[in-house]
Amino acid sequence: MLAILLSAFLAFQMDGVFVGTASPLQKRNGMFISFSVFARLISLLSIGFFDMHYLDGLLFAFILYLIIRGVYLVACLPSNMRLSQARSS
Repeated sequence: MLAILLSAFLAFQMDGVFVGTASPLQKRNGMFISFSVFARLISLLSIGFFDMHYLDGLLFAFILYLIIRGVYLVACLPSNMRLSQARSS
């Protein structure tokens, strides 16, 4: 549970930043990328790992989903700030 808390903090913090700057395009792209990794990981883990550790594998995939989403949004932050400054000028 602590891992979910730590990984979700960055993703949800960046969601607030991107909502505040009215930039849904980067949020959408981040969701597509992180969900595609999540879905692929679920399909890979269902081969053998999920038989014994279903919940552990699912939580691992979800934590990785949150980390990828947060890191992607942080990477998009400088371009988002430049765009929001250009809009305000």
